[in-house]
Amino acid sequence: MKLACIGLFLAVNLAACGGETTSTANDESEEAASLGSIRIYEDDAGTTVSVKQGQSIFLYLDSNPTTGYDWVVTSVDGLGQAESKFTRNSNAIGAGGRERFKWTTHNVSGLHTLELAYKRSWEKSPIKTFKVTVNIKGAVNAVQLTDADNGKHFSVKEGQDVVVGLNSNPTTGYSWSVTSTDRSFGYPHETFEAPTTGLVGAGGVQKFVWNTNTPFAVGEHTVVLSYARGTGSAAQKFTFTVNVGL
Repeated sequence: MKLACIGLFLAVNLAACGGETTSTANDESEEAASLGSIRIYEDDAGTTVSVKQGQSIFLYLDSNPTTGYDWVVTSVDGLGQAESKFTRNSNAIGAGGRERFKWTTHNVSGLHTLELAYKRSWEKSPIKTFKVTVNIKGAVNAVQLTDADNGKHFSVKEGQDVVVGLNSNPTTGYSWSVTSTDRSFGYPHETFEAPTTGLVGAGGVQKFVWNTNTPFAVGEHTVVLSYARGTGSAAQKFTFTVNVGL
């Protein structure tokens, strides 16, 4: 009977050990491999981190929401809202983990201070804070393409942004989307600039920004964008070929 109990105890503990997850490590590995990412940890508090415009900023802070405490962004100094995600260290009840915050740096530059507080939602004073300054260096000589550059073939140096701005009117149901690219060049950051006229139904400009500040982007790439309603046939197409050199 005693041996059976010991066996049961070992089985339970082995099962618990088997429930350990490496998802936090996997997440970080994937993000480290993502093109142009910068990772910041709790040990970086009080420092200034240099970032190239277009790189993603990943901030990792230890956290345990089961205690009622959570990290809250208190200031981003114009950097914009972050995407947040919590990953547990294990499946054990009450286990802590790591909270990840992600900012993109397209169309922003200069010094920005990130401040966060670790506190319970009903309490005013945090038990700890985190502060770091990021220095975002603007991309040099970005190449700008418009509707008139359809079919263009051009060259850029590694680190230059490729910006495509195309006239669009989402109120008609039509919008531009990337329908063909290659993995090494990747997919762009997308924004829509509404018209300043304020007229109902007026169109604007869809912008697509590719960042080339990584060796993975070196080489020749052809991109096709289509202007269509949903999955319908394209009313227009826009194509360009770029050769990214060192």
